[in-house]
Amino acid sequence: MSVAAGWPDLFGMIRKSKPWLDFLPRLVFVSDMGDALSPEIDFEYLEGEIIGNVTGTAGQRHLWLWLTKHPARMAEFGRWLGDRGQAWPDNLVALTTVTGPATVWRAEALQAVPARFRGLSVEPLWDRVELPLAGVDWCIVGGQSGDAAKPFDLAWALDLKRQCDAAGTSFFLKQLGANAWWNGERIHLRHGHGGDWSEWPPEFRVRRMPAGFYAYRWEKLWPDSRLAAS
Repeated sequence: MSVAAGWPDLFGMIRKSKPWLDFLPRLVFVSDMGDALSPEIDFEYLEGEIIGNVTGTAGQRHLWLWLTKHPARMAEFGRWLGDRGQAWPDNLVALTTVTGPATVWRAEALQAVPARFRGLSVEPLWDRVELPLAGVDWCIVGGQSGDAAKPFDLAWALDLKRQCDAAGTSFFLKQLGANAWWNGERIHLRHGHGGDWSEWPPEFRVRRMPAGFYAYRWEKLWPDSRLAAS
């Protein structure tokens, strides 16, 4: 975490290969290959390792995306911080994973996390799903990668986009995966993960970022500016 906190600031920069990130602070994933909220990890460690680095001078420049499959424990950690007089940092985005109807409960549990920003990583998506999107700023959707990838019907993604539009949640289609289908036919893609959106049908090329992600740094630079409030 301390090494990542020291990475160069990207706020205000143009990202030629990733235009959806233009002008945003650097986004840093926490626990993208593991889960720091596993029961074996105590809250004192998380306070020092995560909160300490996220709120430090260098860490405050970035937005940190904290992904977990244990959102109820994340909410418990938030309450534990509050009892110690520590607010949840504005730049620590609380995220959980949903893969279908069986894991929708995670989205419900996430709503109890006292974070400014919350998001859902709906990938890999294995079935059509209705999501509780109250208090959710961002919804990342994608199909499964790998040779044994389960089918990903783009109609499911289109339905989630409709849900997000109705709730005011930013919809972000990350990848189609290795086994994407549309209108009953498999889509054959050159990109192994289906992440090259130039190969996608145009209506699916949607990668929106929450408006609050842009406002975070502006508020720090010009707290009374009209731009920060927009």
